[in-house]
Amino acid sequence: MSTNKNTGVRNHNTNMAPAVAGSGVTVNPSAVEPPVAPSGASPGASSGASPGVAASTALASFGLAFKPIFDALAPSISRPPPGVKVTIVHAAYETVASQVAALARRHPELALAGDPGIIEADLATLAAARSVSTRLNVAQREVDDTGRMAFAAGYEIVHAIVHRAEALAKDDKTLAEELAAIRAPLRKGPNTTAAERVAAAAARTATRTQSRAAKAQQKAAAASQAATATAAAHAARHPAVPDVVIVPAGSTPNGTPPKG
Repeated sequence: MSTNKNTGVRNHNTNMAPAVAGSGVTVNPSAVEPPVAPSGASPGASSGASPGVAASTALASFGLAFKPIFDALAPSISRPPPGVKVTIVHAAYETVASQVAALARRHPELALAGDPGIIEADLATLAAARSVSTRLNVAQREVDDTGRMAFAAGYEIVHAIVHRAEALAKDDKTLAEELAAIRAPLRKGPNTTAAERVAAAAARTATRTQSRAAKAQQKAAAASQAATATAAAHAARHPAVPDVVIVPAGSTPNGTPPKG
């Protein structure tokens, strides 16, 4: 197995059949069909397998070899019932379990409460499962990284082809339409025409204008009501006082002397 210095993707030797130690399971790589090159490939392209084809073939072969191994392990796999959560096993509890099993071995009378052999077997299962889980987690990260890096390398070619297509699409309407359809999934926002976007923008502007007008009317009405209430409160606190007319002694209210 070697590593491509440019892409960092590992290249596997597909002439060797993958196998898992102790499993007795091997897979003939020729039974796994490699990815087919796209139609219309350049006649000048190299006829040898590219690093990407070699990696995909090796991964497909590993997948075929791994499946029967995991299928054979399936009867020994245990999962908690729905809704039941399995907590992490802390080292302190492992130590206690091991010591209790040893204690029951030294004092056979304690074995009446439980078989220490079961404790020891379950501890061994925990250790083996933890070891396999760690290796699978590492393998998963490595496989995921391999796929992502392969895609990144391939997408550099995508950029180059799209750049070339954009240059040619200026004089080729059909190519421009095909390129627009390909790039449509990458467009942000709803997929609408220019006329639809203009109409939607106009509708939003009209809605905002109506909203501002309604708010202005509400403010004016509230101000008028407040002014009316203020005037009424002032009138209630300061009632109107009638005019007082001072009449000289011996005169009528209109100021003329009374008649004899």
